[in-house]
Amino acid sequence: MLSPSTALRAIAMNKEDGLERITMVSKVEP
Repeated sequence: MLSPSTALRAIAMNKEDGLERITMVSKVEP
């Protein structure tokens, strides 16, 4: 199992990646 800190770090990275994708899509969409 992953340690809690590693899991939280992975979740935070996934959230940031998701936000970056959303902002990229919103910039591309007129």
